[in-house]
Amino acid sequence: MTSQGRELRDHLRETETLPKNPQTCGDPRMNAAILGGDGIAIVRSVLGRATVRISGVRTFSSKAGLCEQACRGSEEKHSPNSNKNNINIKTIASLQNLVTAYELIKSNPGNMTPGNTAETLDGINMESFQKLRDKMKGGTFKFPPARRINIPKPGKNETRPLTIASPRDKIVQKAIHLVMEPYYEQKFLDSSHGFRPQRGTKTAIQYIEAKFQSSHFIIEADFSKAFDSIQHDKLMNILREDIQCSKTLSLINSSLKAGYVEHGEIHANLATGTPQGSVLSPLLCNIFLHKLDEYMENVKAEFRKGEQRMRNKTYEKLQNKIKYMKSKGQDITKAEIFRTTKEEMLKTPSKRRDDSYVRIQYVRYADDFIIGVEGSFHIASQVLERVQTFIEEELKLKLNPSKTGITKYTEQPVKFLGYLIMAPGKTGAEKPMENITTGEEGKIITRRKKVRIRIYVDNQKVLKRMEANGFIRKRVNPNDHKKLI
Repeated sequence: MTSQGRELRDHLRETETLPKNPQTCGDPRMNAAILGGDGIAIVRSVLGRATVRISGVRTFSSKAGLCEQACRGSEEKHSPNSNKNNINIKTIASLQNLVTAYELIKSNPGNMTPGNTAETLDGINMESFQKLRDKMKGGTFKFPPARRINIPKPGKNETRPLTIASPRDKIVQKAIHLVMEPYYEQKFLDSSHGFRPQRGTKTAIQYIEAKFQSSHFIIEADFSKAFDSIQHDKLMNILREDIQCSKTLSLINSSLKAGYVEHGEIHANLATGTPQGSVLSPLLCNIFLHKLDEYMENVKAEFRKGEQRMRNKTYEKLQNKIKYMKSKGQDITKAEIFRTTKEEMLKTPSKRRDDSYVRIQYVRYADDFIIGVEGSFHIASQVLERVQTFIEEELKLKLNPSKTGITKYTEQPVKFLGYLIMAPGKTGAEKPMENITTGEEGKIITRRKKVRIRIYVDNQKVLKRMEANGFIRKRVNPNDHKKLI
């Protein structure tokens, strides 16, 4: 063990206290604990459970115990008092929080990439953390300009700017993130899935599969450089609604305005943009766009209409005609007419598709979002207009015209998060049938089968990405030597 590692470990040994853990399910053996580890507080129990304790911030579990609340692997669990707003400079700049931030980023290879200076995490010790704490609490810490590079976007002739802060600046960013995230996680809505604990692409698609079943139209929307266009003044005003500590606000503002160095030229005192590549940037983006999530809840409530869908009169007439023909035996004597009538009924919606029943659905992943409209194209147009106005006037952002529009997704798929999503069935298509047995007598009933949303992986996009990263390669088609497969 290095001397720095022993120093960090010993510091946490001295400052950590061990109150009786309310999450031990009443087992006294769970409280028989010691402190140890290389630079991190480890509580070891005789039951084999090890937990990292950070007072007032988080609890990280490295192994599942006997409790139902146990987290596995890298899962995170909020501490009991994480519902309190403790976003202040004392909590952020505490030695425990800074050491925890260091421990969480030190093993990530990406965080070892040098920033604008040659400074790395090597040689860091408790004296370094104490100096950093004093600067942060004194309000004298300022983020220096970071290094900016441009990386190519996969499958496109465009580049994406990536801002790389020095590893030691990332410790401060992570320390802020550790304190802010638990508080804001309680405010964020279920419609938001990007850059959040226990959420991601999979949960966003599951949300769509559950909520967008009956939508007729999909509003596809994409911000035009959202991360680079967020106004700092607007973002700081939103943060002031929950954060009263002026030093914390000044520290966050410093991270935004620090700027970057590109091709030897310094770009500082910026007024817009949260740097992509920053540890804090995704959380700040979610806090900013949470205003859109809240606005969409109001839009959903405003356009909501009807308690249930009205029956389709045309469908009812065809259904009654079939029942009558069956009762008179005409399903046999007039089999051709009966078959034609039944086919027509199966192609006719059983419910009315008009504006007597309207529902709006919404899901967002970072700066990408879609809106599902169960209603007419006119309703969808109204919703899109309202959303565009709010984004431009309130958030001061712009939507990308080439990626924004209304799609009738019963006829063509919608691209979202690398998936192709399509309605359960095409307009006018005959739904599949199924036979079910009901009652004690075992009566067999034939009914239209419930079809779920169709979700496909964009295979061509995946193959191109795999080829670009060297996992697969093309070869000559054995049947046609002029083609590659």
